Amino acid sequence: MRKRLILLVSCSFFVFHLAGFSLTGIEYFTGWVNGKVKEKGSFNGMPVSVAFNFDSRPVQEKLSLDLKGQLDFVVEPGITAVFDPAAEAEVFTNFLIKYTFPVDWRLKPYLKAGAGLIYMTLNSREQGTQFNFTPQIGVGAHWCINEKKALTLEYRFRHLSNAAARKPNKGIDVDMMLVGVSNFF
Repeated sequence: MRKRLILLVSCSFFVFHLAGFSLTGIEYFTGWVNGKVKEKGSFNGMPVSVAFNFDSRPVQEKLSLDLKGQLDFVVEPGITAVFDPAAEAEVFTNFLIKYTFPVDWRLKPYLKAGAGLIYMTLNSREQGTQFNFTPQIGVGAHWCINEKKALTLEYRFRHLSNAAARKPNKGIDVDMMLVGVSNFF
C-alpha cells in the first residue's frame, strides 16, 4: 500500500509539472480527528500531513477567470494515528481546491474542498472495505508572520465511504481541527 501511495503522489506531481503548474507553497499540518463509528463508539486520532499547493493560473487564464483571491490545487499526503476505538492507522492522499481571500497582508482566510483516497487498518461494520474515499470541505486562515511564513488554523469536515464498491457502506463522518505552519514561495 505504501508503494501505491508513493506512486500516486509522484504521479500527481508529474502531472501538475507537465501541465505548467508551479508550486506556490508547502503546509505542514497536525491536529485532531473526532467522529463516531456506530458499532465501536468514538473515533479519535491525530493526523499528520504535508500539503503541496500548486498555482491554478494556467487554468484560470484558459477559462478567462479573473479572481480577486488565489486559487490553488492541493495534493496532501499524510497519515493518521487512530487512538479510539483501537490503535489503528490511516494512510491517505487528498486532492483539494483551495481559494484564499485577500483580506490584508497578515490575515488570509480560505475555503478548501475536494476528495481523497484512504486506506485504514480499522475493520468496522460501517465499511465493507479498508480502502475508501474521503470527500471533504474546510475553512481556515493563515496568520502571516512575514511574506513567506504563516501559522495556519483549519476546520475540516470529512466523510469516509467506499462509494458503494462493497457492502456495507454506511460511512464514517469526522470533524478535524488542524494547526500548521505554511511556507509560501
